[in-house]
Amino acid sequence: MANGKIKRQHHPAKSFSKSPLSLYFLAPSCLSGYKSIMQNEPNSHSDKTNATPFAAKVYQSKPPLPTRRKRTQSNPNEPNFKMGKIIISTAIITVYANESASGGNNEQRTIIQNEPNRTQFPRPRNPIFHPKMAVPACTARAESIDPPYKIRASRSAPCRKSRPIGNPKYTQQPKCRPHPYSKLGKSHSCTYAVNQLSCSNLTGETCMKKELLIANCRLFNAAENERTTSLFISNGIITKIGQADASAGRGSVLDAQGRVAAPGFIDVHIQGAGGADVLDATPQALQAISQTCARFGATGFLATTVFKPGRENKHLSLAAEYVGRDLGGAALLGIHLEGPFISLERKGMILPECVCPASEQVLDEILGITKGRLRMMTIAPELPDGLKLIRRLVDSGIIASFGHSNATYEQALKGFDAGISHVTHLFNTMPSIHHRSPGPLIAIFATRDITAQLIADGVHIHPAVLKFAFDILGPDRIVPITDGMQAIGLADGRYVYNGIEYESRDGTARYKDGTLIGTALGLSQLLDRLTTYTNCPFETAIRMAAENPARLLGLGDKKGSIAVGKDADLILLDHDRSVYATIVAGNIVFKK
Repeated sequence: MANGKIKRQHHPAKSFSKSPLSLYFLAPSCLSGYKSIMQNEPNSHSDKTNATPFAAKVYQSKPPLPTRRKRTQSNPNEPNFKMGKIIISTAIITVYANESASGGNNEQRTIIQNEPNRTQFPRPRNPIFHPKMAVPACTARAESIDPPYKIRASRSAPCRKSRPIGNPKYTQQPKCRPHPYSKLGKSHSCTYAVNQLSCSNLTGETCMKKELLIANCRLFNAAENERTTSLFISNGIITKIGQADASAGRGSVLDAQGRVAAPGFIDVHIQGAGGADVLDATPQALQAISQTCARFGATGFLATTVFKPGRENKHLSLAAEYVGRDLGGAALLGIHLEGPFISLERKGMILPECVCPASEQVLDEILGITKGRLRMMTIAPELPDGLKLIRRLVDSGIIASFGHSNATYEQALKGFDAGISHVTHLFNTMPSIHHRSPGPLIAIFATRDITAQLIADGVHIHPAVLKFAFDILGPDRIVPITDGMQAIGLADGRYVYNGIEYESRDGTARYKDGTLIGTALGLSQLLDRLTTYTNCPFETAIRMAAENPARLLGLGDKKGSIAVGKDADLILLDHDRSVYATIVAGNIVFKK
């Protein structure tokens, strides 16, 4: 900075090889016509932190007519600068001076100038960039500056892939990675750095093309004598299934070493796992559930919980907020509410204060809290106005599931006619079959378009009844679930659910009075028991845990199977059927 003037200069790359990139950003009106006077400049790097702020004055002159200026060679007696520009609402100028000729140290100086009147200084269409700068195709509004060399910005629209600016001979395409401060689902974050752009948009996608190759795997439905294959994944999507060639492997490579590759499971009924519960109402609890689900092969789940009438229900608003966010494990796909419109006689482990009569006003409150993230509600159709609420749920795109009900055969059929399409934990918390009072079970078996959840632990349902249900319903109508509690992934012991202590032993959770409240087994463990009790092939069990819930949630075109164009939600299984690795959206979230 000579004579207090800021010059736009071009310098060879070697001028910056041993120092930070000299970089400053100018608002549109600051590109020309400004003079700044710097005083009280620190003399050494050691004095930088203790130095008094230098005085800075900015004088505004009349904007000159746009002219094409020649690039001047670097004066060895002047500091070296690189110039770039981003359009922001407040002019923030940060200068990094490299006084290489005089042996001086790098110093940072910042001038903040209020935003000029846009009517007097219109925003230029083609801002000037240094040839070696690379910026995104979008402009952003600056929120804060994180020195040295970063600007964190946010906007409401997703980012497009970055494009190089300037002379292609000198331009380097930036590399991208997820920004550590990005809030998926809320804002857009970018980091502008030395030849590097990091960004994440509303869906968690990154500008950079991310690739993963799963090599030497055996598809779960392949013949035993079939050769191993490879799965090519790009940006979370399966792009190719076949043998890897010499050109493959530009991204990460996961060698399956002959292990079985299967679609990830989806658990539509799980209260907690890994020592946490949805009712904890903390992000850490959701992360613990997500990561524990991934350990047992689940790549997606519905946060299953209860509604407490007259309470704040923070756990519901928090779960709704974190749907679609990266929790480090299985993806949170939505919320499943058990109640509050259920039968008190068949409430099971649900506390009485979490049950209330069917009410449109209460449903309005629930829909407002869950913010469109409610995917399933367990409801008893025999309640007064229950059928009306069922119809409203279906009209809102929410799955109405029969459960915790004392309905008769006829009342169950009316519920199905109103729109119920699914059943919560078949056989549990509902009347059993009697030869003079068939109850809802006969109605469920006879209605072919009804799918049903099964807890295949051999405790909630006797193994013989499991086999009977499998033979009657068939593999296309069964959705295996965990109905899992905090104790999933933990040792046997005593835990607390909704303020009441329970005991977990041998994979089963019970209150002190013996009431069954859920399991402590992961989905991969339950599928192993399911194949044992029903004699169904393991391939069929995988389809029931992956394809059936995906179809139930309306995600069958994206999830639930291994095919080109589907989401890369996958698992690798060891020879003992335990989970070796779990991949969610092309990211390895668990590996032994």
